[in-house]
Amino acid sequence: MRVAVLVTGQVKTGHPLGDLVKNNNRMKTILKGADFYYGAWNSFKKEFEKNFPEEKCYYFEEPKVHYHPYIDVPKEAHI
Repeated sequence: MRVAVLVTGQVKTGHPLGDLVKNNNRMKTILKGADFYYGAWNSFKKEFEKNFPEEKCYYFEEPKVHYHPYIDVPKEAHI
């Protein structure tokens, strides 16, 4: 059985809680032999290719959000 790891989201570096380069290196050390797949918005293409020149990433158009994810939810559905 093979393990696949999907990494998606913003490409952040130097952030204390979410440095993708540091976290990616740690994951690759722990999960040796796993297949890694990456996905990001088109707006992060330059930064991803700068930090991960050897990796292939799938890029997607960022959707236009036409609602507010909290305000537009009925009050009875709030947690």
